[in-house]
Amino acid sequence: RMQVHVSKRDSKPRGLQGLIGSSRVMQELRMLIEQVAKTEASVLILGESGSGKEQVSKLLHEMSAVKTGPFIAVNCAAIPENLMESELFGYEKGAFSGAAQAKAGLIEAAHLGTLLLDEIGDMPLSLQPKLLRVLEEQKVRRLGSNQEKSIQVRVLAATHQNLSYLVRAQKFRQDLFYRLDVMTLAVPPLRDRLEDIPELTQYFLEKFVREYGKQIQAIDTEAQALLMTHDWPGNVRELSNVLERAVVLNQTGLISVADLPPHLSGGKFRTEGAAQIAIPLGMSLKDIEDLVIRRALDATKGDRAQAAKLLGVNERTIYRRISKSKEE
Repeated sequence: RMQVHVSKRDSKPRGLQGLIGSSRVMQELRMLIEQVAKTEASVLILGESGSGKEQVSKLLHEMSAVKTGPFIAVNCAAIPENLMESELFGYEKGAFSGAAQAKAGLIEAAHLGTLLLDEIGDMPLSLQPKLLRVLEEQKVRRLGSNQEKSIQVRVLAATHQNLSYLVRAQKFRQDLFYRLDVMTLAVPPLRDRLEDIPELTQYFLEKFVREYGKQIQAIDTEAQALLMTHDWPGNVRELSNVLERAVVLNQTGLISVADLPPHLSGGKFRTEGAAQIAIPLGMSLKDIEDLVIRRALDATKGDRAQAAKLLGVNERTIYRRISKSKEE
């Protein structure tokens, strides 16, 4: 195993490189973000909870013409319905009981910047026409006021729900849906890009080792392979939580299956009779992939189909990686 020096500074990659993953779907997503960020079009970001929708929205802001302006994120599912209008649109003094002084709403606060409406599917139907007017006319009116204020806001919306279904069920306005859905970015679930797990694991382990001041040198291949067989319903957020827990609990300097939550294996995964190989922190993604694939092939006595099943990838991925390694 190799001792790795972990920098005390946050070494998170910046810009598009902060969206970690070398899989084809992530490469395509980065390309789309780069293209869409330069426009002023509304963007609808689709993806499961924990997949990274807010990170995508921040990248769109950072790469846009309004990157020096504010980035305001509003979780529509977290604001009580009776408070949402005043939070979004603001109010004048005396607009309602308790309005002792005027207050700008979150839409107004995003002037000359970006407004993210996260979980837009949870926005009450009663407020949707008012939001549509803001989008179409770039004007906002506070509660208790008869005057409209001009604003310049780039609006992004994100959801884990199927908005088309909500429109058909008359729970979401069709005109607002079409106004938001000018450009669509789909953030893939982690189970559709399992090949990114070694790279994500590397990043999160180094991050948490630095944060908690632990002396962790490596993760063994059984633990790594187990991470690659889980279906990750909580996506990248779940992986981050699992690895943070592992770093906190670890006492040996080597992350093993014992440091991972029991529900991850369900008692199904075990590489019987195979010696453990440590994956050092700081090892390149290519070398990690090669090592994990070799380890899976050893565990399955060279059966590529079984090795692919063990790692949660298709057999072509195994074949392609082996061929590429031979060429290198």
